[in-house]
Amino acid sequence: MEKAKLKYIEEQCNRIADGMERLSGFTGKGQLHLYEHIDISKGIEIIAAALHLPVRIECGRSCYWRTVTHGKVTFRQMGFYSTMC
Repeated sequence: MEKAKLKYIEEQCNRIADGMERLSGFTGKGQLHLYEHIDISKGIEIIAAALHLPVRIECGRSCYWRTVTHGKVTFRQMGFYSTMC
């Protein structure tokens, strides 16, 4: 993938993480519920490459999540065991 596109993805992920951090500091307790997970449908490898971070796998009973944690935000992509090769 070209470096310009990876740099753009990195900048967008940084903006998301910074925005989530500012929102959590702005609100008082109980006023606004912020989730620290951002679910994506595909492309977790691209986000990991852009952020220079590893993809981790978290296992559940019927599905698993491929995750990349950047700051306090976790980008995650769900998969099902039946589709694993």
